[in-house]
Amino acid sequence: MKEIITYEELRKITSQTWLSVNDIMKITSTSKRAAYKIKNSIKEDLLKKGYYIPNALLPTREVLEYLKIKDSK
Repeated sequence: MKEIITYEELRKITSQTWLSVNDIMKITSTSKRAAYKIKNSIKEDLLKKGYYIPNALLPTREVLEYLKIKDSK
């Protein structure tokens, strides 16, 4: 059964500068495989734009934009 996170958990995760696949899994309530697909898609877009991205992490802002989640900061 997929776990749905609370607003406070979402806020705590999105307050970080970088997100991991595990963070993406929590935000989207998806499997690791689906989270990796999301990560790879975002990373590919950023690399095409000329950004350097560490292997295991993605910028939080880019993940939220991809998922169409409004950042209330």
